[in-house]
Amino acid sequence: CGGPCPAMPYPAWVKVASRDPDGRLVFAMVYVNRHYERWFGIEHEDYVGRTDFDVWPNDIAQSYYQHDAAVIAAKAHHRVSEPIAEPIVRRGECPYVGLTLEFEKFYVTKDGVEGVVGLIRPPLVSAESLRGRMEGSGSMDAGGATA
Repeated sequence: CGGPCPAMPYPAWVKVASRDPDGRLVFAMVYVNRHYERWFGIEHEDYVGRTDFDVWPNDIAQSYYQHDAAVIAAKAHHRVSEPIAEPIVRRGECPYVGLTLEFEKFYVTKDGVEGVVGLIRPPLVSAESLRGRMEGSGSMDAGGATA
């Protein structure tokens, strides 16, 4: 799918922040790149317009929410490490379950709308461990390059 970061070599996404009627922040996904789709087995149309609570287990979604809210509050970049859980909504395999990945989250604003642009850095595991997890998937080599 096209979008703001299709050439990014790692998973990338964009969420917009809004407030519900009670004033609480809500983050809706507006874009995921093709690497995000491949890494997590979640297709663009399965995630766009939804929140992390619609796609990930509650404890993981809550962690993502807290980090996104911190980015919005600080209006600044944050780097966090998070474990990956099995997505609730998916069409393909997610070989990264159980790995800890480093997330880069950036504050963005356009026309008064705030958001978070995120990307995932290379896995914080050895190449041998990742190669073992990816064996047979054919979607990505141990360095994260597409096959």
